[in-house]
Amino acid sequence: MRLEPTPRSEQTVRVSARLITSSTILHLSTEELEHAINQEQIENPALDITEQRVCLFCGTRIYGNVCTACGCFALQEQFTQPLPPEPETSPLYEQSTEPWTAQQQQIPYDMDNYGFMEIDGDDAYDPMARIPTNETLSEMLLQHLEALISPDDALIAEQLVGNLNERGYLEISTQQIAEHLEVPLERV
Repeated sequence: MRLEPTPRSEQTVRVSARLITSSTILHLSTEELEHAINQEQIENPALDITEQRVCLFCGTRIYGNVCTACGCFALQEQFTQPLPPEPETSPLYEQSTEPWTAQQQQIPYDMDNYGFMEIDGDDAYDPMARIPTNETLSEMLLQHLEALISPDDALIAEQLVGNLNERGYLEISTQQIAEHLEVPLERV
């Protein structure tokens, strides 16, 4: 029997203070978590808590009433973080019974959202307008060719790109393109 040193891996569980704290936080209910956060804020005055409104559909930060990531329209009651109460009488706003106007009055001023409140507060917001349109291959080729060729050859380039099939081959001959444009074959 021959004895040789061989490497051997061994797994051990080490409980750290961070692991205990995180597992304790994960087991708290919502009310208990809010109470624990308030207690920590009282004990540590340097702790700064920033409340954010989050889209319940996709989880991103939301400005106004429409999520800019998914386009989901959220009513005031659906926000995860409550807004500060509105004063009874406000000289800046008209009192209205319409729910949309009341919601617009309750939107707080957010420094991170400077300039975007008008976009998000618009009731004619169309989330489909934010989706970028994809350019076709021929449009992209023509844009690239504009920088490379002279303006005189732009019509020839348009004919060449327009007659490419889905595999990138010309469907007609260069002779036919030259005849159609009434230019010499050498230019095509």
